[in-house]
Amino acid sequence: MAIAREIVAGMGVADRVKCTPFDYYRDTLQGRYDAALISGVLHREQPAQVQAILANVAAVVEPGVLYISDVMLDDDRVGPVFAAMFALNMRVLAHDGRCHSGRAVRLAGRRGLQGDRRRPPAGPHPLHRHPRGANLVKSARRLAILLALGLPGCSTSDQPPVPPGAGARVAPAAAASTAAVTPAAPITKEVTTRFQRRQEARRLAEMPRPAEIPRPEGEPRGPEDLQKLSDAAAGGQPVDKPGAPPIERVDEFRVRIGKMLVDRQARTIQVPAKLNMTEGILEYYAVASNGKLHESVLELEGEPSHIHLGLILLGVEQIKYDYGDFRGPPKVVQPGGRLALWIKYADLKSGKEKRIPAEEFLYNRAAKGPPKPLPWAFTGSNFWNNRYGADMDRSTIALIPDQVAVIGTTDDAGNPYRGEGLGFEVNTKVVPPKGTALTLEIAVLGDGKTPPP
Repeated sequence: MAIAREIVAGMGVADRVKCTPFDYYRDTLQGRYDAALISGVLHREQPAQVQAILANVAAVVEPGVLYISDVMLDDDRVGPVFAAMFALNMRVLAHDGRCHSGRAVRLAGRRGLQGDRRRPPAGPHPLHRHPRGANLVKSARRLAILLALGLPGCSTSDQPPVPPGAGARVAPAAAASTAAVTPAAPITKEVTTRFQRRQEARRLAEMPRPAEIPRPEGEPRGPEDLQKLSDAAAGGQPVDKPGAPPIERVDEFRVRIGKMLVDRQARTIQVPAKLNMTEGILEYYAVASNGKLHESVLELEGEPSHIHLGLILLGVEQIKYDYGDFRGPPKVVQPGGRLALWIKYADLKSGKEKRIPAEEFLYNRAAKGPPKPLPWAFTGSNFWNNRYGADMDRSTIALIPDQVAVIGTTDDAGNPYRGEGLGFEVNTKVVPPKGTALTLEIAVLGDGKTPPP
């Protein structure tokens, strides 16, 4: 959300655009709107979920228009070629991924949707227009936009014009964010002829560029900044600048980074968390809030970069991978140190604290039981556009190869979405109830520089 608001402010429209967190799996849209856009969402969902999404959005659209921008198949489901190839890709690589035809979308949203018009925009997403109610609106003063992996360049002449100065009323966003927009200029028209392309290029060239928003002085922008922050904390003088991670020296050995406690004598990091899943397949052991909670055992409190800082403080060396060949597991270039993960929580019956290996919450689908202790390693995430990748993606502890996560395992049990005997599930016989408060303890094994013998 912070990044979305930064982009909106950079475009100079913060007074007309509001960003609100929204989860289309769990939340219900509120308010009334003239039009709604669902962009790049439906190809990731099964028909039942498509029906739920359409019903959710259609319920708040006043007699008006619902726009669907996505990669769509023809009604015979054999073309166009791009959509057919994209559908194959989604079926292979995504658990619920598939491409839908216009007819399938009409059937899924049959309640409250009337009519259908299809216009292919400049990009590969066809755009379907569904009038809701008998009368079509002639303006879209209030626009509910659901954003998720939309492709740029998708424009259409089928969108209604917006009167200058019209007010905006906001609807919450989809899985990532939502915006309610009152455009200050006419909607971009479909570009087809050479003359139109020249006109469009001239219009885009004359558009104001986003303003450069100053970044806080203390915000880390690369690995070297994280190292400097860690060195300063270790020396007893944490950096106190706007944007710097909140670091507090507790005593000679302990440092608090945000909500996490780093003990340099015990060589541990204590991270507050809660149980997120009680069943289902997993790609992550832990993610931060607003991360991939549909496939993670734990939801952590705090920022992934704080764990990275803590591991530097404990002197742990990162493992380095070569991700060159995506068809197989990445190759280890630098082995790095190893970690052990423990879970601490109060037993529901006795009230006494339990401390168990983190692996007990996992079920190995190949071995049909809890896995042996996994070789956890400090992978360290990466920086994208001078921002820490895991803080944006929220992926923290991965069970599959992931360049963004802070911690991963060097054992490749496979991706659970690609076969019944691959990867991990939640160990339903062991985990406490969902929402149980926990502490994740990250402990350094050996010297933290190389794998222990």
